Amino acid sequence: MKKIITFLTLSFFLLNSCGQPQIVEQKVEKTDFILDTQKFSSLGNSYSLEKSSKIEASSEIILNTEASGKVESISIKEGDKVSKGQGLVFMSDNSLTLNTAYKQSILNLEQARIAYKNSKLSLDKNVEDAETNIQKLRVNFENTKKTLEQDLRQAKDNLDNSDLNNANSKSSLDIEKINNSIEKMEFEYKTQQKSNQDKIDSFILSLNKEKDTLRNQIVNAVDLGDNLFNIKNPNVKPKFYDYIGASDSRKRDNAEFAIKKLMDFDKDVLEKSTLKKQEEIDKFIKNLDEGYNTLKEFLDNVLDALNASLSGLTGFPETERTAYTGRVNGYISAYQGNYTGFVTLKTSITSFLNTYKDTEESTLKQIDLAKKDLDITKKAINSGGVSSQTTYEKVRISTADTISNLEIQLKSAESTLENLKKTRDVTLENAMNTIKNAELSVEKSSNEVSKLVVTSPIIGQVAEVYVTVGQTYSPGSKAIKILSTNKSELDVYVTSDDLGRINIGDKVHIEYRGEKYEGEVFSKSNLANETLNYKVKVSLNKNINLVGGVANVSFSVKAKYPLFDINAVKVLHSEDNKKLGTVNIFKDGKIETTQVELGDVYGKFIEIKTQLSADTELILNDVSTYEAEKYNLKAQDISIKNTGSGIVEQKTSTGSTEKIENQKQTSTGKVEATGTGKTVEQQNISPEVNIEKKGK
Repeated sequence: MKKIITFLTLSFFLLNSCGQPQIVEQKVEKTDFILDTQKFSSLGNSYSLEKSSKIEASSEIILNTEASGKVESISIKEGDKVSKGQGLVFMSDNSLTLNTAYKQSILNLEQARIAYKNSKLSLDKNVEDAETNIQKLRVNFENTKKTLEQDLRQAKDNLDNSDLNNANSKSSLDIEKINNSIEKMEFEYKTQQKSNQDKIDSFILSLNKEKDTLRNQIVNAVDLGDNLFNIKNPNVKPKFYDYIGASDSRKRDNAEFAIKKLMDFDKDVLEKSTLKKQEEIDKFIKNLDEGYNTLKEFLDNVLDALNASLSGLTGFPETERTAYTGRVNGYISAYQGNYTGFVTLKTSITSFLNTYKDTEESTLKQIDLAKKDLDITKKAINSGGVSSQTTYEKVRISTADTISNLEIQLKSAESTLENLKKTRDVTLENAMNTIKNAELSVEKSSNEVSKLVVTSPIIGQVAEVYVTVGQTYSPGSKAIKILSTNKSELDVYVTSDDLGRINIGDKVHIEYRGEKYEGEVFSKSNLANETLNYKVKVSLNKNINLVGGVANVSFSVKAKYPLFDINAVKVLHSEDNKKLGTVNIFKDGKIETTQVELGDVYGKFIEIKTQLSADTELILNDVSTYEAEKYNLKAQDISIKNTGSGIVEQKTSTGSTEKIENQKQTSTGKVEATGTGKTVEQQNISPEVNIEKKGK
């Protein structure tokens, strides 16, 4: 019976436990979402354009003039042998435009360097003065603090050893001491006020001079605009008016609108703007700032209109357009130098006006406290005695107030020093950018002057001379025919965009059947073939015996701005002649979108003109499928790995793997099939970047 009861009990518990529902928690774990990133500082601006070309036998080439001018001398005759780089025809610049532009660019560079040096001296002096002032304030603070603490200890001693019935001359000496201290502080305050007013007067004088300088620049700019558009007599336009901005009439309209805006601003604002007292300084500075911006807007629009003009025709000769362009560039250089000086002056004025009142008020407060001390002392003496307790409290409060005021002065001076240092860095950076722009202008002008000499790009023999001494020729005129003595040449066809990026004399890398050669560009055609491509002729440094074979030719092209994968950029629209787009960046553990200004397209890459911070992490892959609830973000740099045999595998922004033959591991790019071979487009990346990229 006991066994039966035990069995039934166990059965009951087993059935009861089976009937209870069991809850199992299932935790959904997030998976990793890999972001392929690349720091902005690692972006390069080198772009390698590779083309395939058939090997040709030696041929003849015709050298054309590259500039307009009169032939002064010819150093060869028909039948003469010539060497590579030998000068053959020497021309002079009839209009003196090229030489004048070259000299002007050198002058502008020297002026930019002088402006940088002067600004640096002035800004360094301001920082040095501020540091000296801080040092003086610190010494004064420590000395005053020691003196006040000593006075406080003395007051405490007097409190402990006070005798109210003992009246002696010490009271009168104390009063005299306070009076002397007040007189000294009042004298220092008046001196301080006069010094501040003198400085304000000098600022007013400098700003009025700045106004005169700006108006002189505007007068020159208006004169230029009147020469181009005849604004003052709009019914009679210059003969070349229709050619200005002919390729984009909006640019001419923008320039005309800008000159009218500049004239109205000068007449309605600058001409009526006066500065005689301090209260007018802020408004006066804003007017000058707006004036400089309006002037810069006009100069930029005029330069755009001239660059979009149709020249070389009877109505608007190239020499005349070049002269106007040089004139505009000269005004722009003058503007940059003057505006840099104006920004420096504006910063000094603003910094001074923000702090000098606080210093004066601090001095007045000290004078007021000293007078209160004097009144308290006099009342105490006149009433028949001053309790030592009152004296002690008075000294204690005075000490605390004085130390507090000195600390305020010191903090204000330190803030001024910090602002001056920041201003110095920004101003000098702008001045250095002006120098770099001027150096580019010198280089460009020097290249233009060198076009007056026709040189032989190869070793060969003169077959025919087309020019005559004393005659004037326009750009593109036939000058010399040379028979090449090179054994092998390459004809490479490129687009119009790439033609402008390739120069005669550029070194070229060539590969044929596993052998590597070097070549040099010695001729560029200005006529397009039936496929709208242009021929570039390349000479080899040694012979390739198999004429008709196909070789790979690599041109190295430099972009002006950093290049980024175009597939990772979203192009938005154009605004104020700027092409805008957005890129995704990885910041603080999140995906963010930032707007950038875009430049020219180089194959699968595009220029980013906006200067981002060096450590900005740009995202290359598609993030449209990312959901915060499903994924954990993980960023890692792109990877490039060598698979051997000269083949490089790399991940693109779409996540696919591409192979590029015979490319260094410091390049990324793509392979596209073309007519007779392959076009390989690549971007060089800084070699010190440690790159590792994984697909999503």
